[in-house]
Amino acid sequence: VKPLKVDIELLKALNLPGTREKVSDLSTRSEAIKKAIQPLIRDEDYVSFAIQNLFNQGDASQGVVIAKEVVRYKPNSWVGNQALVLAFANSNNHSESLKYGLLTEKLDPLNYNIWINIAMQAQKAGEIELAKQYCQRVLQFAPADSDALRNARVLQSMLKS
Repeated sequence: VKPLKVDIELLKALNLPGTREKVSDLSTRSEAIKKAIQPLIRDEDYVSFAIQNLFNQGDASQGVVIAKEVVRYKPNSWVGNQALVLAFANSNNHSESLKYGLLTEKLDPLNYNIWINIAMQAQKAGEIELAKQYCQRVLQFAPADSDALRNARVLQSMLKS
């Protein structure tokens, strides 16, 4: 498959009516994105873009399907594993999100954004000690102007109560 042709197919799928148009049934768009990404499934930039579009329209389930395919091809894919963290979090499946967060951390152990994701998902999954541990790590090492640090401060206050 020629790259330009698959690019065009993905672009067509992304331009179908979506969230901005307040379409009640987005399954047509979701299925088109899922189909168009298949020839590009090994390209993490395209995959990340497609999954983000699905999340933005509120279809985390299709994001999970695509991310699982990426991880099947590339088990050490940071994009695939992180997409699963976000997809499961958006689906309120916090224990699965936490599981993939811990896997993603192994791929990028110094990423404070992953740490805050782990802390937040651990708290929601009832793993309070783990949440405290990762929250503390973010508080200690994240840059002063980062969203991760701001989220860690909020989470810290929740964990104290």
